[in-house]
Amino acid sequence: MKRVLIAVAFALAAAGCSSTRIQNIENQPISLRAQQNDVGATIERTLTRRGWTVQARRAGAVDAYLTGRDYRADITVNYTQTTYSIVNRGSEGLDQRGRRIHENYNRWIQTLNRDLARSLS
Repeated sequence: MKRVLIAVAFALAAAGCSSTRIQNIENQPISLRAQQNDVGATIERTLTRRGWTVQARRAGAVDAYLTGRDYRADITVNYTQTTYSIVNRGSEGLDQRGRRIHENYNRWIQTLNRDLARSLS
């Protein structure tokens, strides 16, 4: 009986876990024929429209974060004139442990990636 209770408790704990492997977006093509400054400005506008706050901008990279009531996700969007990448910089309140994070994070990044792909085409 004790083994059954332990197995049930373990199964419930595992089912309640909603973490997944962090999925960075790497080397996505940019078909926009623009100067690198225009690419950076387009990325900033897209981040802002999606609810991200631009924290810092430097040549070839934009740091941004997304906050909610009890979480914060930090990313860097690295870019050239021909590609961009979205890289996780850390988080709070999203149960990030090593390369695992709450599953909502990857949904936000996939949505941002779709918006960036549209904006930069």
